[in-house]
Amino acid sequence: MKKFYNFNFYFLFFYCILYTYGCNNNEIDKPDISIINVQLKFHRFDQALFSVKPDSIEQNIPKLQNDYGDFFNLFCSRIINIGETNNRNFIPFLQKYITDYNMLMVYNDCQNNFKNINGLTDSITIGFKYFKYYFPDKNIPEIYFYMGGFNQSIVTSNNVLGIGLDKYLGKNYNYYKRLGLAKYQCYKLQKQFIVADCFRAIAWSEFSFNDSVNDLIHNMLYQGKVQYFIDKMLPDTEDSIKFAYTKKQWDWCLQNENLMWSYLIDKKQLFITGEMDIKRYIDEAPFTTVFPHESPGRTGVWLGWRIVCNYMKKNPKVTLVQLMQETNYEKILDGSKYNP
Repeated sequence: MKKFYNFNFYFLFFYCILYTYGCNNNEIDKPDISIINVQLKFHRFDQALFSVKPDSIEQNIPKLQNDYGDFFNLFCSRIINIGETNNRNFIPFLQKYITDYNMLMVYNDCQNNFKNINGLTDSITIGFKYFKYYFPDKNIPEIYFYMGGFNQSIVTSNNVLGIGLDKYLGKNYNYYKRLGLAKYQCYKLQKQFIVADCFRAIAWSEFSFNDSVNDLIHNMLYQGKVQYFIDKMLPDTEDSIKFAYTKKQWDWCLQNENLMWSYLIDKKQLFITGEMDIKRYIDEAPFTTVFPHESPGRTGVWLGWRIVCNYMKKNPKVTLVQLMQETNYEKILDGSKYNP
């Protein structure tokens, strides 16, 4: 395997500046969204559910269904997995959930950490203004905050976007350690990543991967499109936050971009189809196993994003809508003229 060099500080500093400004051109073409009117509806479902007295759950179910509609059913059946209301054990299961000692402790921590969510709702609203600018015909979901027993970070369904506050209590949160989560997994469970995670979920939901060819390069470019979509929704957010990378991991990718790409080419990795082989480059991990331990996981996604950035620069007439609908990944790769 090729050696991954450690450049000196001054060269790395110049290199990072060059490539940061070379790829991220969102500051240049950021559209004016001041006239875009988006009225988002935010719901604190977490507070509504845990304010119900356990002995009055049965009487409150109709009100919860009326007030929270499809999300209430989504929460019960898909997030905490107790089934639907017609399940004969539904009521005792829900009672047990809201009276469980650990859940009550976590709920209190959620309230302390997210007592004031104005900054969060403002950021989400701005993101959806960009979404409405680029995709005026798309529906804007209603936003539900919930506490789901660590089961889901973000859920989407029809016109619903759910945010699991208990999955964003900080990298040092004691319950994450008790659950046996690894350090790299805990790092991603910070509130600074919520908004990017929301729009990643929107991209996956609105533009699913349905290509007939399931090899590494197709997965890389699909996920690269998702990251480029997030760029457009959050043009003022740091790239490292949108990837949930540390500064050190981000710099490593910038420093080793050429060598990562050369490795994929030399080892004929781009067209591999094995599921586990693809996951090695695409999925969350402490590092990418074919690269040094200093590398982050998801380096295949990072390279895919760089290719998509190049493609959009080389083809300025291509709109974001056209990019997200494009499933000819050979066209994107060829049109990018990518050669780091």
